[in-house]
Amino acid sequence: MIPPARPRTVFSKFAAIWGPLIFSAVREATGSGRPAILTVVGFLVAGTLLLSFVNIEKARASRADWALSLPE
Repeated sequence: MIPPARPRTVFSKFAAIWGPLIFSAVREATGSGRPAILTVVGFLVAGTLLLSFVNIEKARASRADWALSLPE
């Protein structure tokens, strides 16, 4: 699980590694930056679609329950 105090750190490291890696792989495979940019746009669209299915109230309740179960 992601530490509650540092979620941005975890996601920024993930994005900092996979974003450039996939971008450069697509650019090398196609020889052009245009498909690589479309790949980035595709990830943004996919992320937006995935987030649209998140039940915010349920996620907040789950986070509160999980935070109560953490040892101090």
